[in-house]
Amino acid sequence: MWLLGFLASVVIAQTFDFNKAYADYVFSLDLYQKAHAEYVLARGQYLASKTVAAQQKAIDSTKSMLGSRDTATSTYLTALRMRIRENLGLTENDKNNLYAMIDPDIVWYTDHKAKLGSAGSLDDLVKDSDEAKDYYQKTTQPNVYKVLVYNAVGKMTIFRTIDKNAIVDLNTKILEIKANGDKKTETIDRAILDAQNSLERASEKEASALSGINSTKNTARDPSSGYNTAQELLAQSLGYVKDANNILIEVVRNIKTAD
Repeated sequence: MWLLGFLASVVIAQTFDFNKAYADYVFSLDLYQKAHAEYVLARGQYLASKTVAAQQKAIDSTKSMLGSRDTATSTYLTALRMRIRENLGLTENDKNNLYAMIDPDIVWYTDHKAKLGSAGSLDDLVKDSDEAKDYYQKTTQPNVYKVLVYNAVGKMTIFRTIDKNAIVDLNTKILEIKANGDKKTETIDRAILDAQNSLERASEKEASALSGINSTKNTARDPSSGYNTAQELLAQSLGYVKDANNILIEVVRNIKTAD
């Protein structure tokens, strides 16, 4: 029997991926929303009656709401971690640096949830809530922005790599065409150079996005500003990659068409 249990645990470990992690987050978010609705109701009843029973119910519902909020946050971070792990466009060094940002946050929310049980009053819970809010704004949110930007750059890297590999293959084909004298290649050569230049501009935009988000300090009043700027740069990068891709498609058509 113990062997079956061991094998089952191995299967579970093997099947935990981003999709499963994200499903866990969606589930935990739903639980938080329900707990928050119950908290709002219990708080309203306590403020209206001020009875001891209503106060205890308010304390219990507040604990439940704050605990489910911590869980939702930690499962979201876990989903981000899985997204990082599965991103083939990120280097191992980048992944490890991002893990080093996310993992302490996951531990923090887990520990914060465990501490809620010791709260004996609504005032204590208000302090606990403020503590989590402050930590999220100063630490977690900036970290999340950085992870999102790096993940996007990783995807863009994959797209650029595909186009670069296509250019290598096309150049090999063009050399064959030139050797055989099958057709003139001046137009094709210029088009491939245009595609290479577009990919280079895309890479520059991605580098600027990373530089900007990395320079955003966790003490910044509005960390979303750096994230929004990075998003604009990544949108420009995507535009250049699309341009390169369209050029390469036209090159292929040109090669297949006889003079």
